[in-house]
This record gives sequence, structure tokens and C-alpha cells, in this order.
Amino acid sequence: MNRHIRTVTKYLSIHPLVFAIFIAAFLTHRLKEISILYIIVMIHELFHLIAAYQLKIQVEGIKIMPFGITLKIHNNYIRKPEHEIIIAIVGPISNALMIFLGYIVKAYCLYDTDDMTFFIIANLVIGIGNMIPTLPLDGGRILKAALTLQWGFIKAFNFTLKSTKIICFLLFIAGMYILYITKFNFSLLLIATFLTFNLINERNNNNLIIMKEIVDYKEKFLKEGIFNAKNIAVLNDIPAQKILNNFSYNHFYLVTVIDSKMNIIGTLTETQIIEGLVHFGCQVKIEEILKKNTHQKKIHDSTIQI
Repeated sequence: MNRHIRTVTKYLSIHPLVFAIFIAAFLTHRLKEISILYIIVMIHELFHLIAAYQLKIQVEGIKIMPFGITLKIHNNYIRKPEHEIIIAIVGPISNALMIFLGYIVKAYCLYDTDDMTFFIIANLVIGIGNMIPTLPLDGGRILKAALTLQWGFIKAFNFTLKSTKIICFLLFIAGMYILYITKFNFSLLLIATFLTFNLINERNNNNLIIMKEIVDYKEKFLKEGIFNAKNIAVLNDIPAQKILNNFSYNHFYLVTVIDSKMNIIGTLTETQIIEGLVHFGCQVKIEEILKKNTHQKKIHDSTIQI
């Protein structure tokens, strides 16, 4: 779907189907409702944009899509989980503010109350809907970022991905039931389809983030000289692949290797573990990587002595 998007300005692009939606809305006398929905979502995204700007997060632009409007972040991810939480949560906050404003306008009869009732309900649905803990919604991004602070990026992403799959399945079942009862309401099915489609993009984006960080982290570390570090203690006979679930893009990890007698037998960096996985394969145990690096260190030390 992204390849059909047309660029309007440097920071704004729109999918051609959006025009078809507005034409259909005009023909079915729903233009006012559709316009209100898009205005609400645009304000929602503008709050994301303002928060990103304040936090100095590079933004590539806003995309107007048939199923909504999205803010395009540079490289598709935000390095600091705290920033991602702030940027995500201001969207639903904007809906809460618009609901409050709508109630004031309605209370003082400053505008047609039927339209304002629709405005309030639409904000309520969009705000609550965006807090569902699924990717790529705001609730899913908040959940992923919060768990990243505790578990690391990979483990947090995998958990959020699983919760997204479960919720998509439940939405699909509920959508089928509502369609069966009403004979025409398939809105939940559209939402479930949209979220399921985005699962593929989120998974691919996650893999790109991990690969990019593996490639770039050495350069960042050498350039900055200081980097957040965390220490993980692991038994020497566990598969090295298992440790990857505890790594995160916002920390540098040192892994202390312990034997069955709880003695420290060595230390590995996250780079050494990743290189060991590439060299030995995904089934390699941590002790094999430690032996390889210990052997290389001995060769290096002997070379220096000579």
C-alpha cells in the first residue's frame, strides 16, 4: 500500500484512496462525519509531532492513509523508551482535551449539539481505541517502551507482538459475531485486518532496528566514549541465542559467565556473543563462545610479548 502514496509536500503525503473515501462520503451524505474524523486524527497526530519536535526526535513527515493518519519517525524507531512513551501518550491526551472542549461547547450551545455529540463520541472511541496494547497503536508503543526499560528491547517487542496477535484474534472473533448479528457492521473486522497487516511491518521493522544497532553501535560507542551499560549473569551451558532476548538498543551489555558451582569463569560483551552466534550458529552455547574469545585473547597476548 505504501508504494501508492503520493507526496504533497516534503512533510506531507496522501494515499489516493483517501480521495475515494471523501467522494463516497459526499455521495452518501456522510462528508461532515468523515471530515470530523479526519480532523480529530490530524490533531491527534499533530500532538505526536509537537512532542517529537520538543524531544528533538527527527520526523520525516505525516502520511494520510485510508485507515487513518500516521506520523513517520526517522528510521521508524525512537532510541529512548522514555521519549517513545511521551510521544505515544500525548495522542490520547489530545483526544481527552478535545472531549473536554466539546463538552464546554455543547454545554453553552455554541454549536450544533448533534455534531458536537458526534465529535465527543468520535474522540472517545479514537482515544480509547489507541490505548489498546497492540502495535502500531499508541497503547502498544507505550507497553513496548515501558517493558523495554525493564526487559530490554527484544524481549519487550516479542511480548508486545504476542499480545497484539491475541488481541487481533479476539477482535476478529468479535467482528465476525457483530457482523453475524447486525448483518452489515464489519468495522471490527476492518480494524482486526488493519492490525494484522501491520504485524508484518512491525516485525520487519524490529529486525531492521536490531541489525542497524549491531552495525552502528561500535561507531556510536567510540564516538561518544560513554554508553549506558548493564550486566547480565548467565550459566555457561545455556544457548547463546537465549541471551539475545535480554538485549536492548539503549544499553551496552556485559555478560558475566558463571559455572554450575557459581564461580565466575569469564566475561563477554554483547558484540562477542553476536559474533559467536554468526560464527558457530544459533545453537552454540555460551561456554563455546567464551572459549573462542579466551583462545583469541591468549594468541593476542602472546603476539604482544613476542
